[in-house]
Order: sequence, then C-alpha cells, then structure tokens
Amino acid sequence: MRRKEWTRALTRTAGLTVLPLAVACTGAPEAAEPQIGAVVVTQWNDFTEFFLEYPHPVAGTRTGNWAIHLTDLEDFAPISSGTLTISFTAPGDAGQTFLIEAPARDGIFLLDPAVERAGDYRVELALASPQVTSRHVLPEVRVYATLEEAPRAEEETAGTAIAFLKEQQWTIPFAVQPARERAVARTVSAPAEIVAPDGALAQASAPISGIALAASNQSAPSVGQLVSAGQLLVVLNSTSGEGSYARARGELERLEREATRAERLYAAGAIPEKRLEEAQHDLEIARAEVRAMGGGDVDGDFRLRVVAPISGVVAERSFIPGGRVEAGELLFTIVDPRVVWLKVQITTAAAAAITPETRAAFVVEGLGSHFQTTRLISVGSVLDTQTRTVPVVFQAANAGGVLKIGQFARATVPVGGTVSGVAL
Repeated sequence: MRRKEWTRALTRTAGLTVLPLAVACTGAPEAAEPQIGAVVVTQWNDFTEFFLEYPHPVAGTRTGNWAIHLTDLEDFAPISSGTLTISFTAPGDAGQTFLIEAPARDGIFLLDPAVERAGDYRVELALASPQVTSRHVLPEVRVYATLEEAPRAEEETAGTAIAFLKEQQWTIPFAVQPARERAVARTVSAPAEIVAPDGALAQASAPISGIALAASNQSAPSVGQLVSAGQLLVVLNSTSGEGSYARARGELERLEREATRAERLYAAGAIPEKRLEEAQHDLEIARAEVRAMGGGDVDGDFRLRVVAPISGVVAERSFIPGGRVEAGELLFTIVDPRVVWLKVQITTAAAAAITPETRAAFVVEGLGSHFQTTRLISVGSVLDTQTRTVPVVFQAANAGGVLKIGQFARATVPVGGTVSGVAL
C-alpha cells in the first residue's frame, strides 16, 4: 500500500480551468433542482487525481449526483474497480457515511447524498481499489438548510476555453501537474546535432585496387551488425599492373630472398658489409610498402584482407561482393554507439556562462524522450561567421543506441542564476 499523502485543491463555483486546457465533467444526471449552483473541485495527492462536480447540498434533500472522477497517477488510467467511502463530519455531530461499492463506469463514482442536518462539514473520500489506495479531503462543504438558501447557478458566458473531458483524457496518454510559482535555472534553448566522438567513427577504405570475389566475401558484415576491432571485413584479390598489391608482394618476397642470401655471403666474407646493408634497406622499404597497402599480416595467397579499425556497429557498407573496387574507395563506416556527443550552437554571451559542471538537457527530432548530457567536452573559441555562434560540445550516454549520428536536436543549456515564474 502506498501511504504518504499530500493534497492541493482548487475550488470555485463555476468551471475548473487547468493549464493549458479546461477540464469539464460529464456523466452526471441533471440535478433535481437545476437552478442550484455547482461546485467544482480538483485535487492531487501522491496517488490519485480527484475531480469532482457537485450541486450545493441541502439538508434532507437529494439535489443531484456528485460526479467523482478518480485517476491513478501512476499510469493516468481511470480507477476501474474498488469502493469509495464518503464521510461527512462536523464538530458536535455524529456525521454520516456513504458507501459507493463500485464505479458507475471506469473512473467515475456517482453519489446523490441526502445529509440530514445543515452546517459546515469536513468531507473525506477514501478509495480502496486493487489499483491504488488513496484519500482526499474537502475541508469545508456547506449543507444549506433550505433550497432557497442554496446559491443559484450562474449563467455561462462564451469564452475561449477548450473543453477536454476526463473521458477524453483517459483514452490517450496524458499527465497533469499543477502550475505554480517556482524558481528555475536560467537556460537558453539552442539547435544541436548528434555527432560521433573523436575516435568513435572510423572508415575502412580499399588500400589497393582489386576484386572483391563473391566466394571470398559471403560472410562480410552487413549494416547494423556489430564488429570487433581486427575483425575481417572484406577480402580483395589484387589486380595486376604497376603498383598493384600482387607486384608489391612479389617484390617483397624477392627482396627477402636477396637479404637472406646477402647475410650468408657476408658471413662467408664473399661480399662487403655495405652490400648487406643495401639488401636489408631495400627489404625494409618493400615491407613498408606492403604495410601501407594494409597487407602487413597476410597469408601467402596474394589476397589483401581489410579488417575493422575499431569495435562498433556497421553504419555503412558500400561494396558489392563480386565487384571491383578502386584504391581509396570507401568500403565500410563503423560507429561505436555507446556514447555520442551533442554539439550545441549558442551565442558567445551564453557560452561565457558555461562551467565544467554544466549539463544540458535535449530532445531529438522523432523521439519522445528527454535526454541528459553526462559531461562537458569543450567550448568553442572560434565564432561561426554565418550564425554568430560558437559550438559547445557535451557527451551523452546512448543506452540502446537510440541516438543516431547526424540527428538534429533541441538543447536546453543552463547559463547560471535563476528566474521566478509560473512553471510546471
């Protein structure tokens, strides 16, 4: 059972207006005396939202239904089962208790009480439901002695309020909070973009021209697939011609044999040391050329194996098995999705107020969630001549990979101090 309780109420003798919409009550039958005015009450506690419209009560008389609307604040769903106990108490009076055994329909309990004696009463409404246990109190409800004493209904005047019935609210996801005066941090709102952190985005290009034979690349990773650093991405069969990988490998193997032969001849005193040094120098150059082509660790089949430079997710794959690729052609783009950077463009005045402890909140186009940055990365020092802003970069966790590189966002950045105003 949830036990902690607090209550805030708004009461007046016309309609209830909440920001930004007006909430009206439905479902209550017409009062027996339609000229009697009505009272509207809205309360919130930790567990339920309570909305009530009732006609002014008259002693010993049923003046019409109390339409009691109850909403579970955990999921903002209507209370669909349970009992509601309504107790009228007053100093020196034994009071009366009424029991509603079930809602008339989801979310709405109906009661047409006949309180025996006139006076000012404290009314407590106690809900016991499988969904939630809750209590609301009306600190003062006046029961009038005669119908003539009860306030008359006011004529409705045309206005700009929008009727948004509780029955309508319950059919869609919604939440309600009371607006009140608060001190909130000063912030600026600015456009932003999700970008890859330094070192979290890498591209694998073809170091040579070659053929990506289909038979050798059936298991090449696809877009969206996780890869580990060093994992095989694509196998390229080298083409012939000047500067080809096959020629470079062939030259390397020839120079390896020459260097081995020079070592034997030098050991036997058949050649001077300079000849040995030249052979070893030529071998190192050949090895560097092969490594530059990405073939530093290959089998003796003259095929080049391109591996993943970092661990991450394949964001782009631009080769087709069986096709030819040219030297320098992009084959794969890999992104580490665990963290992202939020690049915010703000004015220099706002940037001057940012400290290492500053954290930004942001929303992303197409996503309903709000996100929070985890640390400040940098504050730019070069002004963009077109927008007259500087980039401020924050880091954000990316659990589940929901944030995508290149997405646009709207950031809210604290810039020091507070302001007071009506807020939710």
